[in-house]
Amino acid sequence: MTSKESTKDKNKKKKAAKKKVEFSALYCTFFLTLTRFVSRFLLHCKGRKSKAFKKQLKKGPMLIMSNHLSAYDFINFSAPLLGHKVNFVVAENMMFSNPIFAKLISSYHAIPKRQYFADFTCIKQIKNNLDAGISVILCPEGKVSADGKTGAISESTARLVEWLGYPVGVCKLEGASFVRPKWAYNKRKGKNFASYDLLFSKDDVKNLSKAEIYKRLVDALDHNEHAWQIENGIKFKGERYAEGLDRILYVCPKCGEEFSLSTKGDEICCTHCGNRIRYENTGRLVPLTQDSKTFERIDLWFDHERSLVKEEVKAADFCLRDEVKLFVENETKNGYRYIADGVLTLKDDELTFVASHNMRNKNVKAEFKVNDLACEDEGGEQEPVEEEFLHISFNTSKCDTIAYQPGTLIDMYDEKHTYRFMMLNRFSATKYALAVEERYKIHEKNR
Repeated sequence: MTSKESTKDKNKKKKAAKKKVEFSALYCTFFLTLTRFVSRFLLHCKGRKSKAFKKQLKKGPMLIMSNHLSAYDFINFSAPLLGHKVNFVVAENMMFSNPIFAKLISSYHAIPKRQYFADFTCIKQIKNNLDAGISVILCPEGKVSADGKTGAISESTARLVEWLGYPVGVCKLEGASFVRPKWAYNKRKGKNFASYDLLFSKDDVKNLSKAEIYKRLVDALDHNEHAWQIENGIKFKGERYAEGLDRILYVCPKCGEEFSLSTKGDEICCTHCGNRIRYENTGRLVPLTQDSKTFERIDLWFDHERSLVKEEVKAADFCLRDEVKLFVENETKNGYRYIADGVLTLKDDELTFVASHNMRNKNVKAEFKVNDLACEDEGGEQEPVEEEFLHISFNTSKCDTIAYQPGTLIDMYDEKHTYRFMMLNRFSATKYALAVEERYKIHEKNR
């Protein structure tokens, strides 16, 4: 084949790829212009791009990987890319969390993915976008970090990089979790950064082993927000500063009691032993009385909880059980609908839901808010709960983690549905996630 024929063949492939992808350059420009304004003036995020990254961005599309620290990350990591064609991989449950998000994601033609589920449609869409000259951003952790540290990245990410064959850029976010902590009820103000660099050229992707690709990627995205804040002396200002911390910090560091902590203003208090702690805007946790005890940072406290769960899950009789409300995606795919109350149980490697009743009020309206999901009864007429939802079971042995909102809810998936389990009596979702993660590590060690 001559070089002229080869060029023609490549042009045909590019045109075919463009036909497969729904993408509006005008919508993209409008969105990135909006995010540039919001990121700079409302979130106070400074974007930084290396020379190598800028050069590759001008040359052609690339796969861009980012750590994931807050719900606002899509604003901060897209803002510096104004002037280029960019698409995003988004968690499918974002479509159901708010009708506005559903409209935005569908209008942008973003690439939805079921978290922690082999989604080959998503992979094909990523490839089609890249082939059409559109860079794609994804967060390989799969969820927003609860403790401010980069979470587990699946080794399959390296296989994806190798299979796609495109250059890879990385975006390291710093400080974003303090602007909108995953566990908090409000946002704060302070310096934060989105720094871009080129991690792999096309030749690197072709020549490096999967192990080398994986190690470099993990090292490039490794980050600890709390250590970073204290080391750099950065303060974040906000009200109700500690409120919501009890959704991830559920073990008292003084008496060891679980789910006995409450938060108000900038204080954390144990209702069992009276332990009192202040969360300062410097990132430090400090005891408020002479006999109070605490860890210095949130991540150290969270690591302590993980170490406790690590030992608990080794016991043959380990079991977590909670009363929950079950929701699944609604018919229009822009919210959730209520299914039934029931009991959620995690035992060994099985996460099981059993409905408490087989009838429900017919006219129940489910309204999703950022940290709350409430059912409002609009009538007394009854209808049967669908048989497929009376008993649901998931094998978690191959799950390196699960999707959850600190304390309040767990999201699970199968080929048919997205399931949302809302905790009713205690902020226990965080412990479920830790238990699944630690059980997975045991299986990996024994394989």
